[in-house]
Amino acid sequence: MRKIITLLLIFVPYLSSGQINNTPKVFLNSQFISLDSVFIYPQNVESINVLKDSNGGQVLIKTKDPVWKFRTLDELIKTTSFYSQIILDKSITPVFYIDGKLIVKKSDAKIDYSYFAYLSLKKMSEIESLKKPCKKLVFVEIILSDTEPKPEINIRGNTIREIEDYYKYKK
Repeated sequence: MRKIITLLLIFVPYLSSGQINNTPKVFLNSQFISLDSVFIYPQNVESINVLKDSNGGQVLIKTKDPVWKFRTLDELIKTTSFYSQIILDKSITPVFYIDGKLIVKKSDAKIDYSYFAYLSLKKMSEIESLKKPCKKLVFVEIILSDTEPKPEINIRGNTIREIEDYYKYKK
């Protein structure tokens, strides 16, 4: 009995002192969202209000346009040359990262239309030391940017920048 009372004296202050993680609920134009999978372009935000309460509070985000325009991850990937490698090839398992965040559920990812997206693939099949199931993984890294990509001119497989760097160091 004494051990139970001692445990209660230790843990009750811990539980009541706010040490429990009560993260606020986030709403975008009155719809619940997860900031782990929704990427909002900052210039499209009109206001952010924080409501405090005992359950962690709420963050209310309102966009300038009441109908927030976004792309799903599938829509974004369909616009790239990687589509056949990522979606159509059933022998691989894609793992998605957007701006360094792991996307746990692909269907929950929403990306503001104002962003430009840079995609790159990292195939685990090229790593010799991995076991066969791991070789099926393909990491799809997506970097979001507010600047449009500059066109690159390829000359025999090299971009202009690589050629300029080559000549810069050659001199």
